[in-house]
Amino acid sequence: MNIRDILYCEDDRCTRDAVASTLRDNFASYGLILAYDIESATRKAPSIEQLALVITDGNLQLDDTGWDLAEQLRKNGYTGPVVYLGAANIPEDKRGLFNSILTKPVDSHKLIATLKKYI
Repeated sequence: MNIRDILYCEDDRCTRDAVASTLRDNFASYGLILAYDIESATRKAPSIEQLALVITDGNLQLDDTGWDLAEQLRKNGYTGPVVYLGAANIPEDKRGLFNSILTKPVDSHKLIATLKKYI
């Protein structure tokens, strides 16, 4: 069986752990890759083709942003869904990089329902 991965990029450890728990409970048939900045996301992801879904926060470590990550993934050929899960305002010209935009704090039921639209 070919297991695909969900990449979740979030720099806040408490938020990352809470959302990761929700993802593991509700999307157990997917691998979960946790990252905190663009470099760790690209280093940990096995390949663009392996990603079923990407979830990213707005403000990441090292002055990275979620839209920078989405832009880089798109440039590298990723065509799958990217879901923004953050509190930072997304620049208007970057909103099109995301399939869905969720604002923190997000109810876990809303998060799950949104993700199920894509995987």
